[in-house]
Amino acid sequence: MDSKNKKVTRVPGELVHTRNREIEESTLSIICYDKEFLEVKEETSLEDVLEDLENEAYQKPSFWLNVYGLQDIALIDKIGKKLGVHALSLEDVFNVRHRPKIDFYKDYTFISLKMIDIPNPDDLESIRYEQISFFIFPQGQNLLTIQEYKGDLFNLVRKNIKEEIGKVRASKVDYLLYRLIDIIVDHYSFVTEVLMNRIEELETEIGDEANQAIVNEVQQLRSKIVRLKKSVFPVKEVLFQITKEDNNFLSPKIEPHFNDVNDHIVSIIDNINNQKEALANLMVIYQTNVSFKMNQVMSVLTVLSVIFIPLTFICGLYGMNFKYMPELDWEYGYLYFWGLILLVLGLNLYIFKKKKWL
Repeated sequence: MDSKNKKVTRVPGELVHTRNREIEESTLSIICYDKEFLEVKEETSLEDVLEDLENEAYQKPSFWLNVYGLQDIALIDKIGKKLGVHALSLEDVFNVRHRPKIDFYKDYTFISLKMIDIPNPDDLESIRYEQISFFIFPQGQNLLTIQEYKGDLFNLVRKNIKEEIGKVRASKVDYLLYRLIDIIVDHYSFVTEVLMNRIEELETEIGDEANQAIVNEVQQLRSKIVRLKKSVFPVKEVLFQITKEDNNFLSPKIEPHFNDVNDHIVSIIDNINNQKEALANLMVIYQTNVSFKMNQVMSVLTVLSVIFIPLTFICGLYGMNFKYMPELDWEYGYLYFWGLILLVLGLNLYIFKKKKWL
């Protein structure tokens, strides 16, 4: 049974993988911090996580629990139940094909985004999409993040926390959420810039020589931009919902930071729209170049046809099998024939030049 059929037949809240490709093994990491306290646990166990959540020493500091990989459904389910996460939210964690969204619950807020990266900017096929889910629990100062794969874009944030650089250690967990989302949006911008650079290169290549390979790449770029659009455009609504006045999980001083991220996402959306328009213009340029070259070919063929029609007529005239033709017995008839041919040819070329057809 394929993933689509599984989605149709399963009951609401049932935790089922929707990704056909290999699913990575689940691992856990914890960073517990405030301005005076820091504890980091890499690849810890579920038992340690559950124990830490009960430990009074972990109640006051900010607590960031990150889950890599969606393979262990039971592990993620146990963590969700311990933190009071609704089954429908966990279902969205495993449904990696749905669009970015935000849901508000009584005790937590759930945010799902696409994390997009391009490890090799020279290879557009290296663009990587990964779903990341955020669960922020304002009362307990807890942040739970669940990712599809091990490795992410957040190493700089982890380094800042460990080395007490910036405002993360001195701020609540909502500031950490802002920093993580801001990094994700920054990489949206980077990916769009890489795509735009390639589009500009294609504009030059199409201007020099249009061929089917370039057209194929334009179509592939269009597919990439359509997918990027589906992942980025809904983030604007997510950020709008985050900054609504009636939400209860952001401190007032954090809202301007999210407003800044919202401005950034608006700019990225404009860039994506410009890219779609640029690709449409590339196809117009390609079609114009093809038409121009075709017109050039047709012009040459037309000129050749016009030149050879009268010459063909003359050859046909003297190729007739009449017994009595004045020039047949003439001593200079052959030279006369070639002279007539050259005269007609020269007259045609003179007319074409005068009319600027050549």
